[in-house]
Amino acid sequence: MNKRLTALLAGLGALVLAATGAAVGMLTPAQAAPAGSTLTLDVNFAPFFLLDFGPDGVHEVTSFQQPFDPSRGDQVMFRDELLRHGRVVGHDGGACTVTEFVPADVDKIKLTCQVTFELPEGVITTQGVATENPAKHLVITAGTGRYLGAQGDVLLTEFPDNTGSVVFHFARPHS
Repeated sequence: MNKRLTALLAGLGALVLAATGAAVGMLTPAQAAPAGSTLTLDVNFAPFFLLDFGPDGVHEVTSFQQPFDPSRGDQVMFRDELLRHGRVVGHDGGACTVTEFVPADVDKIKLTCQVTFELPEGVITTQGVATENPAKHLVITAGTGRYLGAQGDVLLTEFPDNTGSVVFHFARPHS
């Protein structure tokens, strides 16, 4: 081939590679965290921090074995380890506020929770209503990085040994 044709083909090849690289760099959220996909991680729950806003002031509660009177406005704060194959890959952190306490109900304590999951490829924020039930259902409210524009729900399950699992279900965006 002559030098001019070789230079032209090389230039076109470079242009195609550049365009392909740019297209890969501009993945839509659905392509980055594919709709219908799941992400499952293990959780090591750290000790929680609870503020009991009682009639005689605010008290810190670090164990449910301690006497305290749950009431509307009490807050639980936490930060836990997220693991994959036994290796820490991120953390969650959040706060839950008691919205109702009804001793006669099966689920005595009702909470509203905001939980942020910090992962190597981005952050996922969630919120939802929870109870003492070990299964907590949350909705994905936003994300960054790979999870930018993420939609879906999360199932956070607590096991009796201070471990658990979290499963992210990424949904298709509705138009």
